[in-house]
Amino acid sequence: NLNIGTIIQADNMNAQVTVPLPEGIALDKLQKQATTRSLETLFNILKYHVRNPPPEHHGELITEEKKRKEIERCARYSFSYNATANNRRRRLFFGSLIADDSWHVIGMHAVETYGLYHTVALIESNTTTTMSERETKFQVGSANYDALVQSGIFGADTQVVIDLYVDHEGDQGRLSPMEKEHQQRETILKVWRQNGMTAKDVGIVSDVDEVFTRDFLLAVQTCDVPQFRPGQSCELPKILGSTLVFETSPKCITEGRRWFHPDLIIGECIDTIGDPELHRPAKRKDVNGREGFILDK
Repeated sequence: NLNIGTIIQADNMNAQVTVPLPEGIALDKLQKQATTRSLETLFNILKYHVRNPPPEHHGELITEEKKRKEIERCARYSFSYNATANNRRRRLFFGSLIADDSWHVIGMHAVETYGLYHTVALIESNTTTTMSERETKFQVGSANYDALVQSGIFGADTQVVIDLYVDHEGDQGRLSPMEKEHQQRETILKVWRQNGMTAKDVGIVSDVDEVFTRDFLLAVQTCDVPQFRPGQSCELPKILGSTLVFETSPKCITEGRRWFHPDLIIGECIDTIGDPELHRPAKRKDVNGREGFILDK
C-alpha cells in the first residue's frame, strides 16, 4: 500500500458546519476581482439564480401531480417511473478534481445542476498530476473558497466540500500522471462517506466542465434505471455519458469526436460505500508494477 499523499481538511472544510455568508456577499467579493465583463456578467447570473432557484431539489417529495411529469420524463430516456423510498428523489453525490478551472465552467455547472446534488466534493492538490508544484486557488478564507462553499450557487441545501490533497517530496516517479489523478480522486470517496452516502445513493465523477443535462439528472433521480436496481453484481455498474466536445463556445463543436464522461454509479457498487464483503476492492498496480496503491481506509 503506497500511501502517496496526505488528506487535509483545514478547519473541517465541510459545508455542514460552515455558516453561509449573507446572500450575495460571497459572490460580491469575487466579482470585485473580475477582470473581464463576461465574469462580471457571470456572477450577476449566479446571484440571480440563487435568489430565483428552480423548483426541483434533491430529496424532493414527488406528489401525484409531479408524478405525471416524471413519468413523461422517464419515457424520454426509455425508462419507466420508479417510486423511490418515500416517493422522494434519489440523492446524487458529485465529485471532481479542481485546479485552475474557469469560473465560467464552474458557474455553468452550478446553474445546470442547482439543487440536485446532495454533496459536491472538490479535491485540490498542491501539485499537478506530473508532480509540478502549484499554488492552491481554493484555500480557506479566499474569495474563490467563499464563492464555492458559502454562496449557495450549487443549491441552498447542497453541501459543498473542498479538500486539499498534499503530495510530498519523493513521491515523483511512483505513479504515472493518470495514476496520480486516480489517486487524488480516491479522496472523493472519503468526502462522500463523511457526508452520509449510502448504497442507495448515486455517485457522479467527472471534471467540472463535464455535466449531464438537468433533465437527465432529474430522470436519474426518479426513474427505474437498471444499473441502479438493488442486488447489483457490479460487473458493469456505470452509466457513461456520450457527450459533445467543444472548444471555447458551444458554437465550436469538435467534429467526429465524442467524450464518454461523466460517469454515474450506484453507491452499492462504490468502494467503501457498498458492502465490502460482497464487492471487495480491486487490486491495482502502480507504474512499476507494484500492487495495492489504494489510499488507507
